[in-house]
Amino acid sequence: MGWLAVPAGLAYGANAAISALSVLRNPDRSAPQPAGAWASLAFAIFAVPAMLAAAGAVQGGAIVVVTTWMCVAGVAGIGLDGAMRALKAKVPVGVERRLRYLFPIGFLAFHVWVAILSVAILIGGALPAGLGWLGILTIGAFVAGTARGVSMPEARWGVGPAWFVSAFAPQAGVAVWMVWLGLSL
Repeated sequence: MGWLAVPAGLAYGANAAISALSVLRNPDRSAPQPAGAWASLAFAIFAVPAMLAAAGAVQGGAIVVVTTWMCVAGVAGIGLDGAMRALKAKVPVGVERRLRYLFPIGFLAFHVWVAILSVAILIGGALPAGLGWLGILTIGAFVAGTARGVSMPEARWGVGPAWFVSAFAPQAGVAVWMVWLGLSL
């Protein structure tokens, strides 16, 4: 089932591209993006079995197992968020407030998993070392870019080229990482 990382990576890349185009067109991010919602849902459907296959392919011990299951829960949240947005589900206001954090928490869990699995790839050697390095460099760039963007006084969602590059450039690396993972499993 590891090959499912290929369509998961493509869906992840599509969602990042849709989000980037949305921010370029509408920096206040108020416009709904149904295509991005469908891409999030597709990512979640394909990513979960691929993550479980990848975790079984590396020698990472308990940290990889725990991180993988944390990520499965997070990606399920991304899928639920995508499904609600794609199907324009009518969610009661109180529930909506509690569910609005599904996507960012799932997004964070997924990136933590990419980092942990990348280190396990380098240590275990079961998958290409380049894949491990790409994951580490991509997540490092994402963290550094986010820290840089937050430290800028003018930093707000979607403002300025530095923010845009720091937010979306590493996402291309994650999409490539997922596709490469699927081709390597």
